[in-house]
Amino acid sequence: MATGEASVMARANSKRMLPNGRAKGSEGFFKALHAIFDHPEYIALSKQTRAFIWDLARQYNLRNNGDLSAALGAMEQWGWTQSELKRARKEALEAGWIEVTRYPRFPRDPTLYRLAWLPTSPELKDREKLEPAAFRQQVKRLK
Repeated sequence: MATGEASVMARANSKRMLPNGRAKGSEGFFKALHAIFDHPEYIALSKQTRAFIWDLARQYNLRNNGDLSAALGAMEQWGWTQSELKRARKEALEAGWIEVTRYPRFPRDPTLYRLAWLPTSPELKDREKLEPAAFRQQVKRLK
């Protein structure tokens, strides 16, 4: 075993690390690819719609793509108003950066979305929360 490998293993087993190598209580993060920012269709979006996409992506946790809500109740903590949300959602949908995975079934049900460049999370299939077509949606090509 090389010296570098031993030090990595020692760090992963330290008091501040979990067995999987992640820090205890670490903040979540979202990996934003340069291919997204450099995409001509992304550059063509309004600044407000680009901000909307990242505020919606803030809800993503690796297991819920397709279960993201753009309702005012979920988005107002980041300063969104109903009219701003309506405009940004419409533009993001038309440009193909987000896709609807479930339309409201009851009066207070939110419309659910997925980030189009990521596949719909397979964990959601078991919960039968989404429309069956949500699992057949194509992933947006970034190149």
